[in-house]
Amino acid sequence: MSPEEARAGITGAVDSVVARVGRGWADRFDPATMWCSLAEGVDGRQWRVNREGVVDGAPRAAAERAAEVFRGLGFEVRLRESGGQLVEAIGRHPDGRDVQFGARSDGSAVVTGQSACFAG
Repeated sequence: MSPEEARAGITGAVDSVVARVGRGWADRFDPATMWCSLAEGVDGRQWRVNREGVVDGAPRAAAERAAEVFRGLGFEVRLRESGGQLVEAIGRHPDGRDVQFGARSDGSAVVTGQSACFAG
């Protein structure tokens, strides 16, 4: 997988969620690469994307909508709730991409994604 393909894969997944859940999304930081391990002793890179926004209504409903979007993209997703204050949809794709959507009871939300690891 090329760096460009890896970036497109994860930004596409994040873009799909922010287009359907919440509003006011902005990059928390510019997409950047970070270290990952392709295999034992082989260094790689992966893209990380992080956006913050706002959701209306119950955090669980927002996380369920995000989970539906992720599942539609081929991610295996589970929901996790932390004391009623934070509900997350956490997904892993067979190609190695990871996504996480979190909505808080105050209406704040974040979606993050990590691409598959690529040579670099």
